Formats: sequence, structure tokens, C-alpha cells
Amino acid sequence: MTEPRSDSTALCQFLFSDGRRCRMLRHEAYSSLCLFHGRADQQLLESHQLGAEIAATFTGSLPTAADVNHVLGKVLTALAQNRISQRNAATLGYLGR
Repeated sequence: MTEPRSDSTALCQFLFSDGRRCRMLRHEAYSSLCLFHGRADQQLLESHQLGAEIAATFTGSLPTAADVNHVLGKVLTALAQNRISQRNAATLGYLGR
């Protein structure tokens, strides 16, 4: 017995590189994407803004300990707000040591 097919307008519109389409249901917070792809898209859109926010905290050409601590605080905040991935936060934390 096969499962009934869902209405294709209710499905995520994300297209993989090999031409397949995501089969998850669209999420109410995103117009055409599921929760997973909507969050990924949001992180991508915010990455440039977040990079500018983090880079703007340095006071001079050589960062001081206060600059590094301030940046690590912003990284922690961005991670808590789910604006960056755990992997990127760990990398930035490692670089700030």
C-alpha cells in the first residue's frame, strides 16, 4: 500500500543541487521553506551583518584582550540566538584563545 501524496504547494520549495526537492512540510514562519531550510536561509542572510558587527568591535590594528573578550561575548550571544552554528562558534572561540 502506498502513502497518499501531499499537496505539493504545502511542501518546502528547497531544491537540492541534484534536482531533488525537499519533502518536508513548509513551516508557518517561512513562506516557502521548511523549518530546517528556513533557518539555514536566515543564517546565510544574517552572516554578513553578523560579521560586520563582530569586526566593528576591534579598536585598532592589533586586538587587545578587551577586544577579544568583547568579540567572544558577541559570538556567545549569536550562538544563543541561533544566528551562527555551533561549529562556527567553536572555531571563533578557538581563534580567540
